[in-house]
Parts: sequence; structure tokens; C-alpha cells
Amino acid sequence: MTEAATLTIDALNALLDREQAALLAGDLGALEPIAEEKEQLLAELRDVEIDARDELQRLHDQLDRNRDLLLGAMEGIRSVVDRIRELRQLRRSLDTYNKEGLRQSLATERDHQLERRA
Repeated sequence: MTEAATLTIDALNALLDREQAALLAGDLGALEPIAEEKEQLLAELRDVEIDARDELQRLHDQLDRNRDLLLGAMEGIRSVVDRIRELRQLRRSLDTYNKEGLRQSLATERDHQLERRA
């Protein structure tokens, strides 16, 4: 394996470790620059000759691990968005059941402004 390939693989390994740490810490803001750097390193990796199958397998495993972490983070974000949507709906209406057992929504009119008193 050439020195360029070794340097690129080492840089990518370190970057994937940083990406994992950011995902585990919930630092989603750090992911954008990491993604840009990862794209660049993967492009460089395509241009070098690699004969180290073990190194490629390790990179593949790291990429899979980080993908799973990212998918988990996205699922968590979706859950939060869904819960916020439900809470907003609860503030706007009250769902009850009538005597026939059918669901009905009662709109709630709320004035969200504070009343100032002297």
C-alpha cells in the first residue's frame, strides 16, 4: 500500500471516530463539517491503490456503525417532532368520546396573551 493510501485511511479512521463521538454526544452541529471532510477523504481514497483488505473492512465496519448511529439520531428527532406536534394539537382541541362511543374534538379557544395588572 502506498504512503498516500495509508495517510488517507488513517485520516478517515480518525474522522470516523470523531463522527461517532459527535453522534454519541448529540452534537449534530459537528456533523456537517465532518460530512464534507468525509466526502473529500473518500474521493481521495478512490484515487489511490489499496491492497489492504483488512483496512478496507475496518473502514466499512466504522461506516456501518456510524450510519446506524445517525439513523438512530434521526429517529429520535422524528419522535420529538411528533411529540411536539401532539402537544400543540392538545393545546388547540380536546378529544373526548360521546355517549355513542364516537370520538369528537372540542376546539379550545385560548388567548395566549398575558394580562397585565397594576
